[in-house]
Amino acid sequence: MRCIIAALALAVLGLRTAVQVKWMQPNPTLEFWLVIAAGVLVFADAIRSAWVAFRRPDVEKQAASFRKTVRAAQLTIADETNYKVQDLGGSVFVIAGRRWLRWNKHLKRVSRVRFSDYPAESKVDWVKGKGVIGEVWETGSLAYENLLPICLTWGRSRRHTEDEFRLLPETQRQNFSFHEFGIVASKYAEVIAVPIVRPDGRLIGVFAMDVVFSEHRPDDEGHLDTENVRRIMTETAGILRGELS
Repeated sequence: MRCIIAALALAVLGLRTAVQVKWMQPNPTLEFWLVIAAGVLVFADAIRSAWVAFRRPDVEKQAASFRKTVRAAQLTIADETNYKVQDLGGSVFVIAGRRWLRWNKHLKRVSRVRFSDYPAESKVDWVKGKGVIGEVWETGSLAYENLLPICLTWGRSRRHTEDEFRLLPETQRQNFSFHEFGIVASKYAEVIAVPIVRPDGRLIGVFAMDVVFSEHRPDDEGHLDTENVRRIMTETAGILRGELS
């Protein structure tokens, strides 16, 4: 919005300059409406800033609540598996975008909890059907994927081509673009995710837990695909649903 305000101010200045150097005739009506438009946007921006400042304490409180809940899940899952808690990363996503624009909706990450700085957050446009997270949004059900075979091949140091990517089965490409697949392919050995659903059945988000590949022993089977881990994930999603209300 502030870019538009600046553009309008520049337009007014340009209009006045053009009149002064006699490039165009004075146009009071156009200048008037440009000034009015800029004023309305300045007022709207002030209201928006005040609203953001008003809500900031609640937003920060909610973020802290998310972190506490996700950390508890990480610690419990670490106890249930042979993973260190540093191996696990938890994320909370909510559906974002204009409600009336279905094509504009995506999953926005509102919380990401790791006990280490690696790996960095994946810059992926999470939409329905993309990866395990997008699969949960699409199906409304728990999803799990053992990504170790992909990590052991695609994630090695040599560069892969887009042609090699196209040769992968669709189940491995998971609706990622070539660029996105290159980002995530070597990061995670396992991913499990569950829907966050309101009492009326409407899906409002996704809770995901991953195991970082660099800490995973290649000779191990997946450990997140167990009844106990599924129960922990489902129970945590229920807590997160209350925190999102």
